Amino acid sequence: MTSSRVTRLRENENPTGPFGVVGWVVALWGPLWWRLQEAWSVDPELMHGWAVPVLAVYLWSQRRRFWSGTESVSVRASRWGRFAMVTGLLGVWLLLPVLEVNPLWPTAQWAAGLFAVGGSIGVLAWSGGGRLVRLGLFPLVFALTALAWPSIVREPLVTALTRWHAEIAAEIVSLAGMPAVVSGNVIEVKSGLIGVEEACSGLRSLQAVWMFALFFGELHLLGLGARVRIVFVALAAAMFGNVVRTIFLTWQIGKGGAVAGMAWHDQAGTAVLLFTFVVIFAYAFWIARRTPDAGPVVGAATTWHWPHVSMGWIAIVIVGWATLEIGVARWFEREHGAGATERWAFRETLPLTWESAVVAPAVIETLLCTSAEELHSTTAGGRRGASLAGIFRWENDAAAVGTLINAHDPSVCMPAIGGTLEGMSPPVMVRIAGRDLVFDVYRFRTREQVQIVFNAVWDATRGESLPGARRGHSMSAERLSRVWRGQRYADRDRIVFVLQADRTAAAAEDWLRSTAAALLTVRETNPGPST
Repeated sequence: MTSSRVTRLRENENPTGPFGVVGWVVALWGPLWWRLQEAWSVDPELMHGWAVPVLAVYLWSQRRRFWSGTESVSVRASRWGRFAMVTGLLGVWLLLPVLEVNPLWPTAQWAAGLFAVGGSIGVLAWSGGGRLVRLGLFPLVFALTALAWPSIVREPLVTALTRWHAEIAAEIVSLAGMPAVVSGNVIEVKSGLIGVEEACSGLRSLQAVWMFALFFGELHLLGLGARVRIVFVALAAAMFGNVVRTIFLTWQIGKGGAVAGMAWHDQAGTAVLLFTFVVIFAYAFWIARRTPDAGPVVGAATTWHWPHVSMGWIAIVIVGWATLEIGVARWFEREHGAGATERWAFRETLPLTWESAVVAPAVIETLLCTSAEELHSTTAGGRRGASLAGIFRWENDAAAVGTLINAHDPSVCMPAIGGTLEGMSPPVMVRIAGRDLVFDVYRFRTREQVQIVFNAVWDATRGESLPGARRGHSMSAERLSRVWRGQRYADRDRIVFVLQADRTAAAAEDWLRSTAAALLTVRETNPGPST
């Protein structure tokens, strides 16, 4: 070994051991996981996220154990690794204020996640070069399964699957002797309409199924082909289980009504998830026994050294992280005590032509809202009319669930029950109690009936309307604006009026103005709780 070679190895030695490098990795991932715990807690699609960090660390340790070979080769640290480390760390830190108040925003999640992965790759390259990067790449990519799927992937997939499930369930239930008709994502049986959100919300397990399939493929150190087969089997098992669940709930509701369906709703969903997990586990074990174990890395083992991290750099990272966390907390604390939150509600005394109705729990579960009110019009004979009104609220919304409101606007919900969008009219502004509510206006046709839907979104913290909060309209500017203003809570109200009648635009607008004035009132509440 030459003297320059010896010098290089000595430069890579760190008398303090792994603490500097491990600390750098914690500084990359710790702030990100801390912000994402809010998303994991409130979004049913991301509740598997709690397990991902633990499983990712386990997969890394497994790869270290199985990394063996016949020859030992020392490698020098990659110079670009230091640049990637610093860039990744700064990228994650710059996104922390955005994630602080937008933990459910997929764009912010993926941007921070990719910076964390890039910074971690830099740590591996700095420590052991390209060989060590290849060793640790899969656990890093696996860590991204804790993030929300982008809307461009999730929405078309879920829409297609829910309609497919509804059609199959209706067909099988009809063959079994209970006539059923599908309209959009709704199954109609003799007892009434069965919303797809009651029959197919088990589709929320797809992201967890995807994560488990990737985990078991890596756990058994399988080749690429075997891993792909596990993913396909996992997704097929999930879809099959959800179809069976849809059929079961449809049959229960058809025989015993909505009460019977709700009694089995959660249990059926849990059974499907457990069934899918068992299928993944059993298939991965079976295929692992039939596949030769090549291990994650073939060839020479690499002798690597903990790179030297000076105490100065460690101090800079610690002080920088602490300063950033204190600064973020202070920035968003400015909102407290800034004034009352303005929320919309229905009047306590209603006109004789309107009556209160119970909001289905499945609706609140689907929208992830905290409370809701619903009214139905009545006829002269006391029967329920065709018009309705609803208010859906996201209160003390520190997770910014309300900013996902565009995913459930009328252009999404009405087609789900068989409605066809015929067009939109110009927005209508209605002034009530000194506040301006701006309604987007939609015209649908469902079973030869015309429904005119008025939809308004209200920023309850700032006391102003958010026109254009609909599908296809980006909320990025509004999310970033909340960061700049230091607005932690994303409290929203969605106010909806539905007129089932073939009216002209002017006549429908007159109906909205008179109805909204008769039903709506403003109430003030305190801002979110101080921390």
